[in-house]
Parts: sequence; structure tokens; C-alpha cells
Amino acid sequence: MNKYLLVVLLHTFYLASLISQSYPFRLISDRTTESLLIDVPHKSMKDKFQIFSDESYLTVSRLNLNLNYNNSANELTESHILIGDLNPHFYLFNKTGSFLRNLLIDINPHFVFRILDQFSGPVRTPSANPGFKLYYFADKWEKTKIKKAITIGYYHLSNGQDAHPLADSVKLDPKFAYINQGKHFNRYNGNFSTNYLTFGFNLFWDKEYDTPKSTKINVVSSRLFRNLNYPELPLSSTVSSFSINTELHTKNFGNSNIAILAYEPELIGYYSFLRAGLTYKLIRTYNSEIINGLAKTINQREYDRFKIYVNVALDKINKLPNYDFFSRINAEISYHMRLPYSDFVSWYAKMGFYGSDPYNIYLEDRIFYAQLGLAIGSFIF
Repeated sequence: MNKYLLVVLLHTFYLASLISQSYPFRLISDRTTESLLIDVPHKSMKDKFQIFSDESYLTVSRLNLNLNYNNSANELTESHILIGDLNPHFYLFNKTGSFLRNLLIDINPHFVFRILDQFSGPVRTPSANPGFKLYYFADKWEKTKIKKAITIGYYHLSNGQDAHPLADSVKLDPKFAYINQGKHFNRYNGNFSTNYLTFGFNLFWDKEYDTPKSTKINVVSSRLFRNLNYPELPLSSTVSSFSINTELHTKNFGNSNIAILAYEPELIGYYSFLRAGLTYKLIRTYNSEIINGLAKTINQREYDRFKIYVNVALDKINKLPNYDFFSRINAEISYHMRLPYSDFVSWYAKMGFYGSDPYNIYLEDRIFYAQLGLAIGSFIF
């Protein structure tokens, strides 16, 4: 148990240091409480779109229910000691007044890892998904009630391995043979790689309450955390976003020896090289007073957020085991609530379904999952 706690602490410190370097907003001191509060200037669409950056998270509890086989309704897939999603965002031209006022560049070195409950507790095949996205905001959209942005991006996805991707094509040490037993793909060290372009359309809107209102969830949570003085403050506004995104993988352009266009041919028929996704996010805020000398400033602070995500495979994936319509669907619903006296951390709960597990070489798994853990990042304001 001690080694698991040590792993959690080490990765927590790493995440905190990583996010503190990339956090795009300005921190100021509250002289009345000596705590740090976040000053978020809501002056342009660029500022508003940044608050919807995906959060990084850690969890030490996750249930994976394997749905691949008729007799395995209660069979668990590989259990995990720790699951992490490092998802920092670095912005270029993100300040109001930039000479490229209609553009925003989001550089995103995304990295996902699962520490498996196997010999030596390995990170067997982590997912590296770095890339960037360019946002375009038209001047006329700034004046409309529903803000809009068009995006285009490029991303690489791989697992850092270079052995043959098929389990039957590799011979493992008998001590590790169980890892690939009954599997089509080589989960021990099989190569998984692809590159893709993204095209998206984003909508953003907010609603300010003339009279701040209370809701059941913030009243209940304030009572639950009464000893921690959790703020029983009426909600002042909601901000929402809806996005439609398409992934066009470079496999559709033909194979190439150029690294940024390459892909693993053995994935054809199992992995979709054309995908479409829908995402809806809702963030609720309350007003926080900051007293600095004789001046008093009221800033919005995030209370909680809600997210629904659906991704659909549009390419041929009929070689997947037990292939059917649901093999094409990945969906997730999540809820985050900021922890008391914390500017960067929330607890979160997630539930979802993977018709095909997006964690690189594990794509032949179909699972239902639930998560409970901590999220860290620039999602708090």
C-alpha cells in the first residue's frame, strides 16, 4: 500500500509543477486571507475559450468491465494502480490586443498513462498524443450572443513501442506470455502509431443571473463540507460550449515514409482512421470578492463543471472481435467540483463506454468504466 501512495504523491507533485508552469491566468494575493485567487479577464473570446481546456487528472480507482465475451460480464480487464491524463495547454497570441487578434494557437502535449497491476507495476504502453490547434475568430462573431470559432489542428498518437503489433508475431519471455494470451494485438511492446488532422466548429455562450440563485447541489455541498467552510454562495453565471470535431488520419492520404504522415498498417480494419466527435461543456460560477488595500474587486470563480463527450468511428473496423454498431461508439459523462480552498484541484467522477478502447494497442477491448479521482489544471478560475 505504501508504494501505491508514493506513486500517487510523486505524480501529483509532477502534475502540480507542470500545470503551474503552463497556467495561462494571472495569480494575485488576497490580503484578507493570504490565499491565491485567480483573476480572469473576460474581455474577449480568446479568454473565454481558454477556460474550456481539458483538465489533467489522476485516479487510483477505476472499474473496467470487459464486455467482449459472452461469458465475461463480470470479468475485469487488467486492474490499474494509477491512471493519469496529463493534458496541459500552452497558448500563443492569447492576450487581448495581440497583433493576431483573430487567431489563437493551442499547443497541447497530451500524455496518458496506466500503471498496471502486473510484475514491477509497469506503464506498459503509454499514449503520447502531442499536437496543436489553430482557432480562428471572425470580428463579426465577437458581437453575437453565441460566439463561434473555427479550428484546424495536427496531432500525433503513438505508444512509444517498436515491436511487431500482432501478438502471434512476437515471442515473449514465458514470464510475460500471459499479457498477450488470447489477444490479437501485442500489448507487451507492440507498435501503435498514427497521425491525423482535426477540423472543428465551436460555439460558446454564457448567461449572467441578474439575481444570483442557489441550486440544490451547491446547498448540499456546502452542508457536506460545513467544517471546511465550503462557500454557500449563490451561482452568478453559467458558461457553455458545444463543439463538433472531425479526425482525418493521414492513412487516408496513402502510406508515406515521412514521419508526420506515417501510420501502422496492421491497424487497418481494427482502428478507425476517420472519426467524428461531439462535446458539450457547462461551467457554473459564483462571485468572489478580493480586497486589495482600499479597492474591492469581484471576480468569477468556478464552482463546478459538467461534460458530455461522444466519439463515433466512421471507417471500417469490422475486424474487431464481436464487431457490431456499438464498436463504433465511445461516450463519456463527467462531473467536476472544485475542492474547498483550492485554485487548481477538484474531485471528479466519470462514467463511460468504450466500444473500442482508445488507449492505443488496447483497441480490441470493449469496456464500461467508472472513475473517481482528482483533477488538476487550468480548468479552475
